[in-house]
Amino acid sequence: MSLQVERYRQTQEVIRLVEHLQGEVEVEAEGWRRESLGDFAQLSERILTIRLNRPSHTSQSLEEIVRFPEAIESVRLLDLGDSRIDDDAIAPVLQFSRLLQLDVRGTKLSHAGIRNLIRSLKHLEAINVHGTPYGLLSQWRQRISRRRPRCLASPTRPFNAAPPEHRDLMGIPPLS
Repeated sequence: MSLQVERYRQTQEVIRLVEHLQGEVEVEAEGWRRESLGDFAQLSERILTIRLNRPSHTSQSLEEIVRFPEAIESVRLLDLGDSRIDDDAIAPVLQFSRLLQLDVRGTKLSHAGIRNLIRSLKHLEAINVHGTPYGLLSQWRQRISRRRPRCLASPTRPFNAAPPEHRDLMGIPPLS
């Protein structure tokens, strides 16, 4: 129970922090948990999506968020599109180890930085690279698809929603 309380505390800290930064957070709906767990259902909340996609968001914004590892372990979609992140953000982004989708469109990430993210985020299925040096090199998309068949580098559209939490993609165990 104490682990659940600590995770809940960290989750609330991340939500407050992201909202303070004028970002957005999507939390897993409680639904059946409310019926099963009653008042304790809130303790099982999980963050599925974090959107920090404004020019005011920087690598430092991410560094503040990753101080709460229990809260970010459930994040499946990280939208950093159009923010001012650069290669300094790579280490904090790698802390989101269960990411399935990453949006870095219009950022200052270098080609090498994006390639590092793709190689290091083992569960990553899709990355939006529109407006980055990586997006200009379409031949690299083919290389990615050969190395990581489930990781699609999309140079065009932003992601609209986090993938459903219940999916067991690429061997990712369901959240408990």
